[in-house]
Amino acid sequence: MLGAALGGAAGYWGNTKWRVGRLSLLGVGSTLLLSVAALFYVPVYWLWLGVPLLLGGSWLLGRNRHGATWPIPVDSIVMGLIALLNSIPLLVLVVAMASVRPPSIGGVVALLSLTCWPVPARLMRGATLQSSRQPYLEAAWAAGIPTHRILWRHIGPNTLPVLLVRFPLTVAILIGLETTLSFLGVGLPADTPSWGRLLATVRQAPTSWWLIVWPGLAIVGTVLSLQRLSSLPKGPSYVT
Repeated sequence: MLGAALGGAAGYWGNTKWRVGRLSLLGVGSTLLLSVAALFYVPVYWLWLGVPLLLGGSWLLGRNRHGATWPIPVDSIVMGLIALLNSIPLLVLVVAMASVRPPSIGGVVALLSLTCWPVPARLMRGATLQSSRQPYLEAAWAAGIPTHRILWRHIGPNTLPVLLVRFPLTVAILIGLETTLSFLGVGLPADTPSWGRLLATVRQAPTSWWLIVWPGLAIVGTVLSLQRLSSLPKGPSYVT
């Protein structure tokens, strides 16, 4: 979802002026606040400290009833973040960020979301750029259809198949990363079942081969199945 939102914004607005309103500012600010809170395991009752900042900032920047227009190079910012994340090995980045916070389910979800969004974002950006050149979208702009309706009714349905093709492979990558974090002891809590934590139990009994064989076969079978699912050709013959 994070990659689709950023890639769609980069492909739709590009480096032109972005029409900013109070609701969009509140949405972006709230998403960042919740992501940072989940990543660093901040208790929920401390989130009220950021509410005045969100309300005040959205009121100041979006005080115009029709929304304010700000020269924000969305495409350059998103592509710059993608280039920055791609310059760092993914596993090293995930392990380094996971080691600075206590193990938690919300922290793992936020961590993997904040580090694994570049590939879906690039796919969504390309699909959005291709859809933006179609005649029906130019007709929608000429008819004065609002931006949210264009994104929901025109661009969304035409770019969703691109993400659905990538979805199984993305899940397989996330399973591998979560398994690695849990195996190293910086992923899920100790009382949460995980294939990686099951693999780590072999350290206590090195001669118990079944402790590593069955979780390993489950991981390999699941990842290979998801990769095979993502490589199947998509067409009318597979629709039942």
